[in-house]
Amino acid sequence: MILLGQPRDALRESLRREGYSVCEELVPGAAAIIVRVGDCFAPDEARRVRAALGTRGRVIVACRASRVIEVWTTLRRVGLESKRTLFVHGSGGTAVDAIILARVAKRGGLSVQIVTTNESA
Repeated sequence: MILLGQPRDALRESLRREGYSVCEELVPGAAAIIVRVGDCFAPDEARRVRAALGTRGRVIVACRASRVIEVWTTLRRVGLESKRTLFVHGSGGTAVDAIILARVAKRGGLSVQIVTTNESA
């Protein structure tokens, strides 16, 4: 498992406790890469992620809900297809965060889910 984009220590430690090998550099043949997107998801970064994924690898992108279309488009341009998107709604009723699962695959088959939390954003 590869974590990019300044992941939190708690996530890193949680993954290690679950038995995942965690590193913070792109390594060829990775089975899974987690990317936390801040201001933008640059095509060059997406290409590096794509190049590091194994043939069955997956990328998980965490971003603000307002950036979902940009992330979907960037992933598709580099050959990664979004297969599942989860929108996280705070108690205010609007989506604040999104988690996108993508992999090398044919177009189509996108599943969108909505989760509501009791915490305010």
